[in-house]
Amino acid sequence: MRTAICLLLLLPAPQIGLSATTLTIDAPEGGPAPAPSTLTVQNTGDGKLNWTATSTASWLTVTPTSGRLNKSESIDLAVSVNLSGLTSGTFTGSLRISDPLASNSPQTCAVTLHVNAVARIALSPSSLTFTVALGGLNPPSQSVSVQNTGGGTLSWSAAFPTAWLAGSPSSGSLTPGASQSVALSVDATGLPAGTYSGSMSVSSSSAVNSPQSVGVTLIVSQAPLITRTPSSLTFDGPQGGASPASKSLTLSNGGGGTLTWSGSTNAAWLAVSPTSGSLTAGNNQALSVSVNTTGLTEGTYLAAVQITAAGASNSPQGIPVTLNVNALPKIGVSPGTLSFVMSIDQGSSAPAAVSVTNTGSGTLNWTVAGGAAWLGTSPSGGALGALGSQPLLMTAGAGGMAPGHYTATVQISDPAAINSPQTVAVDLTVTDSPLPLHAPAGQCGLLGLELLIPAVAGMLVRRRRVFPC
Repeated sequence: MRTAICLLLLLPAPQIGLSATTLTIDAPEGGPAPAPSTLTVQNTGDGKLNWTATSTASWLTVTPTSGRLNKSESIDLAVSVNLSGLTSGTFTGSLRISDPLASNSPQTCAVTLHVNAVARIALSPSSLTFTVALGGLNPPSQSVSVQNTGGGTLSWSAAFPTAWLAGSPSSGSLTPGASQSVALSVDATGLPAGTYSGSMSVSSSSAVNSPQSVGVTLIVSQAPLITRTPSSLTFDGPQGGASPASKSLTLSNGGGGTLTWSGSTNAAWLAVSPTSGSLTAGNNQALSVSVNTTGLTEGTYLAAVQITAAGASNSPQGIPVTLNVNALPKIGVSPGTLSFVMSIDQGSSAPAAVSVTNTGSGTLNWTVAGGAAWLGTSPSGGALGALGSQPLLMTAGAGGMAPGHYTATVQISDPAAINSPQTVAVDLTVTDSPLPLHAPAGQCGLLGLELLIPAVAGMLVRRRRVFPC
C-alpha cells in the first residue's frame, strides 16, 4: 500500500491554469443575451489534466463542461448567461475548474453579471496602435465596435480631440444588445518622427456610464519597424497522420527606410519560408509557416518564429507557435461568430458558412444543436476523417420579428471528441422596412406594382404599406 502511494506521488502532476480569475458581463434587462465570453483553461503542469467545469449560479453556464489536456495544451470555454427572469441589478457567481490529480485543484473564476435597465456604452477593443513611416502613406483604418449593453436606446456620438485622428460614422443609435462598427483612420502628414497619443471618446445622454473612450497610439517611425499579423499561430493535427496545412504570416515594414529581415525557428518541427527579404516603408510580404508532425507523439509543443532586422527599432520580434498533436477526434470551427443584418421585409438571408474540421485522429461524428427559431442550419451533422472538413450553412429569417437585436448559440458536438462541444455565437440585427409609409401626392393603391412587379407588390402588402388615396 505504501509503495502504491509513493508511486502515485511520483507521477507527473497536472496543474490548472486559467486565463482570468474574474469575468464581468453586461447585458440589457429583458435581453437579448450577450455573446458568450471566453475563459481559457491550460494544463500548466505535467501529465494529463482531466478537468471538469461547474457553475455556482443557475443563470451561468459553461461549455464544454469537461475534457482532457496534455502538458501545455489549452482550450477555450464559452461562458454564457441566461437572462430569463432576471431584473436589473448585479448578480455574482463563479466557475470552478477541478481535477483531483491536479496540484492546484480547484481553481475558480468569479463572474459578475450586470443587468442594465438603461443604456450602457461598451467599446471594443480598448486600445489601438497605428504605425507609419515618416513621410510615408497613411496606414489602413482600424475598427472599434460600439455596443449598447443596456436597455433602452443608446443614441451616441464620438469625439476625436486630436487633429490626426478621425472616425466614421461619428454617431448612431443602438437598440439593446446591438452594436455598430466605427472605422478609425489617422493622418500623419507633416508629423515628425515620434509617438503620439490620442483617443476616441463616445458619449450619450441616455447612458449610465457616459463617456467611454478608446486609447489610440500613433507611431511615426524614421527607422525600419517590424510589424506582423497575426501575433501568434496555432496548429492542430492527428497523431500518426498527415501534417496540417501551412498558415500565412504577414510581415510589414511599419517604419521608414528599408527593412532587411531574416527569419528562423527554434524547433525541428517548425519551418518558415522564405527566410529572408527586404521591405521598403509601408510594404508587406506573406510568409508561409508550416509544421511537420512526423514522429511526434500525442501532446502540445511550443516554439516560435523569430524575425530579426538590423537597424529596426524593435528587433527581434517573436511569433509564438503552438502545435497540438491529437490522438482523438477534435472539433475545429471557423469562424466562431456570425452576424446577420436584415430588414423585416426580407424573407431569409443568404447562407453563411462555418467550416467544421476534424483536427484530430479517428472519425469525428459531429451533430448540431441549439440555435433559435429564426436560425436555420444545414446539414444537421456529418462524419469527418482526420483533417477532413465540411461546411455548416446557417441562414437567418426575419419574418414576423420586430426590429431589434437577437442572439443565439449553436453547439457542435461529438461525445468522443476531446473538446466537445464547440460553440458558434450568432447575432441577428433586424431593421425596419426601407419602404415608404405614404404615397407621393396624387398616388394611391399599389401604384400598379401588382401588375408590374408582383414580388414588390406582395412585399408592400405584407408590410401593410398600401398607399392611401
